Amino acid sequence: MRKTSVMFIVLFLTFIIQTTVFADAPYKTFTLGPNNKIVETQTAFEPDEIILKDFMNPEDIFFDDNTGDLYIADTGNSRVIVINKEGNIREIGSGIVFSPSGIFVDDNGNIYVADYGNYEVYIFNKEGSLVKRIGKPTEPIFGSSNEFVPKKLAVDKRGNIYVACEGLTNGIATFNKDGVFMGYTASNQTNTTLKMVLQRLIFTAKQKEQLLKIKPPSPTSIAIDRDGLIYTVTNGLKDKEVKNSILQE
Repeated sequence: MRKTSVMFIVLFLTFIIQTTVFADAPYKTFTLGPNNKIVETQTAFEPDEIILKDFMNPEDIFFDDNTGDLYIADTGNSRVIVINKEGNIREIGSGIVFSPSGIFVDDNGNIYVADYGNYEVYIFNKEGSLVKRIGKPTEPIFGSSNEFVPKKLAVDKRGNIYVACEGLTNGIATFNKDGVFMGYTASNQTNTTLKMVLQRLIFTAKQKEQLLKIKPPSPTSIAIDRDGLIYTVTNGLKDKEVKNSILQE
């Protein structure tokens, strides 16, 4: 009986600790559960420190493993904040960027910033000096009617730049290290339903033309791993919200 009581107390305390972790963290942690459903789980990381700075609507964050520097896209203040290991703070892009929403730092310390307010991607060196800016591609393959509204970005080991743009349904806009547009990758597909199949059988030519105008949603965010595997996230999809693409060398 005593052993049973001890086990009950241990289980009860475990439940209390887990519940406390859930309550204390200002965010939720999810994992892939049964039947590939996303379910809430125990908090993966607990807050250890709060950085107090006059941020305004920060939209992205990047940690540089090589230097230990933390980069924050301070969108509302039109700047990028860099915090080093000692806690020293410096600014990048003030007076240049307008609405920085995506940030990436490569192994050489170059800083890439997606700015949806200026419709450009900026590249700064590790000292914070602007070295290149990439605007809307002029190549016909990009599409003259497409807008270039960069939101998030990632860079591979070869220097290729992958940009997730708002409203760009063709996929991830891809540039080489010189900023030349190379095409699209990791595009979403329009889901074909039974209703759409039946509509194609009975619709007039004009109605079919309207049906063909249905486009897939644009990728919302992007990440890339050390092996060059690209991961994209798309808001609004009921299936395959997160997917990956293998790039050819």
